[in-house]
Amino acid sequence: MTPEPPFLFIREDKSFWVESRPLNECSATLQAFREGCFRDACCYDATGGLCPVVNAALKKRPSLAQRLLPWRRVPVELHLGARSQADLKDVVSQLAAVLRSESGFNESAAVPPKDILQRFEGARTPSDVIRIAREYA
Repeated sequence: MTPEPPFLFIREDKSFWVESRPLNECSATLQAFREGCFRDACCYDATGGLCPVVNAALKKRPSLAQRLLPWRRVPVELHLGARSQADLKDVVSQLAAVLRSESGFNESAAVPPKDILQRFEGARTPSDVIRIAREYA
């Protein structure tokens, strides 16, 4: 089963972000892709399904402009593993690990990580978690 947008990507102990486009339209900056933005990541959907990202590949060779301008996004083909139903507390725990990490993800946050975590801990549904993540990612 393929998750329907919006969905939340969580990169283990490193970062999280919300994707509003279908999986076949995913993209990343070339720099983020080369740094492994999808490595050790999973995809969480609004129904509570969790799928590991098992492979991410560029859909085509990057253009010269994409190689020279690091903020340009490149299309990425994602392959997800088997979907499992995730417990909301486990997903919040993964997000807490990101917020407590020293990965640099929190350096640009306008809100202290403990305040963001408190909001995640108050979430009642997978959709709540995704909505809160969108506000801070």
